[in-house]
Amino acid sequence: MTIQRLFSRLGISAAALLLALSATSVSAQTMTGTIAGQVTDGQGGALPGVVVTLSSRFGQANQTTDALGSFRFLGLNTGTYEVRTMLNGFKPRIQSNLDITIGKTVDLKLTLELGGVTEAITVVGSTTKVDTTTTATDTTISQDLLFNMPISRANPAVSMLNYAPGINSSSAFGGASGSANSLMVDGVDVRDPEAGTAWVFFNYNIIDQVHIGSLGQSAEYGGFTGAVINTVTKSGGNRFTGLFEQRYTGKKFRGNNVSAAVTKVNPSIKATGVDSLKDYTVQLGGPLRQNKAFFFASVQRYAIKQDPDGPRTLRTEVSPRFNGKLTLQPTVSDNLVASFQYDQYNQGGRTGLGGVNGTTDARVVQQDSPEWTWNGQYRRVLGNSGLFEVKLLGYWGYFDLDPLTPTSARLDGDSGAYSGGAGYSAQYDRTRNQLNASLAKYVEAKGTHAFKFGVEIERSNIRNRFAYTDGLFFYDYGGAPYLAYAYQYDVKGRNDRMSFFAQDQWQLGRLTANIGARMDRIKGVGTSDNKTYYDVAPIAPRLGLAFDVGGDGKSVLRAYYGQLYDGAVFASWSNALPGIGDYIIYEATGTIANTKVKEIDRISGASKYTVLKDLDHPRTDEISVAFERELGRGLKATATYIRRDAKNFINATVVGAQWTSANYTNPLNGKVETIYRWANRTSDQRFQIGNVDNFAYSGAPTANAYREYNGGMFVLTRAYSNRWQAQISYVYSETNGTVTNSATSGISSGQFQTPNTVHVNTDGLVGFDRTHEFKAFAGYQIPVIEVSANVYYIVLSGVPWTPFQRVSASTFNWTGSIDLLLEPRGNRRLEKQQLLDLRLEKVFNVGANRFGLYVDAENLLNTGFQTGVQARNPSASIAGTAVFLGGVTALNQPRQFTFGGRWSF
Repeated sequence: MTIQRLFSRLGISAAALLLALSATSVSAQTMTGTIAGQVTDGQGGALPGVVVTLSSRFGQANQTTDALGSFRFLGLNTGTYEVRTMLNGFKPRIQSNLDITIGKTVDLKLTLELGGVTEAITVVGSTTKVDTTTTATDTTISQDLLFNMPISRANPAVSMLNYAPGINSSSAFGGASGSANSLMVDGVDVRDPEAGTAWVFFNYNIIDQVHIGSLGQSAEYGGFTGAVINTVTKSGGNRFTGLFEQRYTGKKFRGNNVSAAVTKVNPSIKATGVDSLKDYTVQLGGPLRQNKAFFFASVQRYAIKQDPDGPRTLRTEVSPRFNGKLTLQPTVSDNLVASFQYDQYNQGGRTGLGGVNGTTDARVVQQDSPEWTWNGQYRRVLGNSGLFEVKLLGYWGYFDLDPLTPTSARLDGDSGAYSGGAGYSAQYDRTRNQLNASLAKYVEAKGTHAFKFGVEIERSNIRNRFAYTDGLFFYDYGGAPYLAYAYQYDVKGRNDRMSFFAQDQWQLGRLTANIGARMDRIKGVGTSDNKTYYDVAPIAPRLGLAFDVGGDGKSVLRAYYGQLYDGAVFASWSNALPGIGDYIIYEATGTIANTKVKEIDRISGASKYTVLKDLDHPRTDEISVAFERELGRGLKATATYIRRDAKNFINATVVGAQWTSANYTNPLNGKVETIYRWANRTSDQRFQIGNVDNFAYSGAPTANAYREYNGGMFVLTRAYSNRWQAQISYVYSETNGTVTNSATSGISSGQFQTPNTVHVNTDGLVGFDRTHEFKAFAGYQIPVIEVSANVYYIVLSGVPWTPFQRVSASTFNWTGSIDLLLEPRGNRRLEKQQLLDLRLEKVFNVGANRFGLYVDAENLLNTGFQTGVQARNPSASIAGTAVFLGGVTALNQPRQFTFGGRWSF
């Protein structure tokens, strides 16, 4: 076997690769793409019997056109392809540079000219074509783009989302931050089954392609109300490839963006960022047998020391990661893949009780997190009209949290200052297994139909353990002991999900209808008692229309309506499980150094919560209308209107509670506010978990739980030409509601237990609302010196914040103090955020070897803006200093230079 070395040449600048980030319109959970087309003669007549050859790094495949001159290659791995036609009496035609991304269909119209077989005509494909058959608006980021743009490399499963238009702070189009997004690796979900946040972390260098599904998604996508991020990992091919990369930065390469005015308000604010980064990757891939068997292997060691926000001065992480993949192609129709990842996420300096502002270096938590991830896939191409796929992916892992200082935590209710140790220890165990199977079939009947049917089966096990350090958490007041609390739990459960979907992309002339439906049967089962606590079966219709406006494939009008449902999450029902300890309240006396406690109240943890029957699963309704137009060769513009309405919020309320109104004088403006006191409080408190959209309180107004997003999105993409290209996007939007879009606010929280946190100033702009968003990617290949210069520029409105007063429990006859909002949400915002990142790279080609040196400048202009302010009225103690209302508590990171070098072949 002849061994040939290859690393995909990136000869032009990263600008030439930037187009991969354009807001393309594709839609598929499958990890593959399709190249289809029709071959005609010069008069437009169909040419049957033409031999069509498809070539890629995985080998070649041949088809012969049918009576209509048509051909279709299905189940293609992501990458670059070439199509060649051959028919006696006609000149061969070569269509090169055909880029296949996840779920993309390339439709070719090939016209053959009369002539000899030696007179080949070569055409280079364009990557800015308008797709007139889909209603989806997606973003694709290739490995080449990851190589060359100044994109964050921290946990790409999450960070990649924020580079797409309409997504910031992991909140997509008003959705819950982090938990509303579907995070997939090679087509299968790898989220934490507790609340839907990220679990599997991986090396950005193993990514072949990232696909972000934003709007207009088909029925095969489920378990999200935000966005979908689908990561395809690298595979071996017919040539050997290798990568050796080292990245480094240190404290001396970091700027300082803390102004004297900020230091005066909050002396604990300091320049944060990376003190040390040592990140290396070694990879090798290639053939085990030409055209039949391929391998890929990767090793990374990621070690970082950071100076984080707040009083802490050190956060550390050491993450070794090992990846392997085997690909088999026994026939041109069969493809088998087996892959694994082992990694450890070892972290020091994690925050303790009290969060960022309350954690000092002595109050941190240490984290130990190993995990295994496995993935097996089989794909069978059924001629040129069908594709069968089956996938099995799972992971096992845990993370243990232990306090650095094993003493109880203390909170002073007067100053808001924390002391003592981190305050708790916890252990979280996870296993997740998922089986997906689907069948796609193309049919010609009254137009063209692309049917797809699928089933998904998920089994996820969760165990959570938590306890206060030394069994107690102290609440002091004015420097003296006042109360103490004891609380612990050990809960175990399982998410069981079975999903079915059916969809059809029906093309009839210039109109394409994308019709589908999805059903998710979700159960929550307690593993200690084998009892079903949660049982829903939502059905989600999806309907999209796409119309080729000019009939020339250069402009399309799209409209879409779909119902989106969250995934299966443990957090919605876990409070009802056995294993939750009693909540014990103690009177604390003596001194801080010698505190004595006496039990004064005990709330039983046994069966304290019940889950109501006939629940509706959390849902978001989406309506979008878009117009896309090719303005010229290599230039495309898209305008989209989006509306999303969230509903079916799940929360806990007090069983049988009665409320009476009372007056409260707002200390911020002197106005009298209506608050609500619990009129029939008992020691035997019971809660029910259910939908709270229109929950009827007794003695207080009915709840109006809602969250709605309205936005307009504009994207302009310029393909590479004359050494530069760019993508520019602008989004104007508002997200209003009484339920904010933090991670678990809509699926599990205590907001609705009391009407005070439902009715008092809660209606307004939610926490991650961004009225204005501007993002720009641009790249230029500098002539003569041949250095690539690539920038990412972003301008965002600051997020809203709302002043609150910590009001004593006795004011409400409640079980604890309440943080009462003093103004309607959205009256105040943080400062505008503006960042410019730059990468410069010089590449030296020596034969088949490529040596690159680059520098990344994050926050090149060293701008400083607020990322957090002190919202408690009138002040709170941070690192021993009283910071008054509105005082800054956190800034963005200053300028940081990171240097890298790599050898690839």
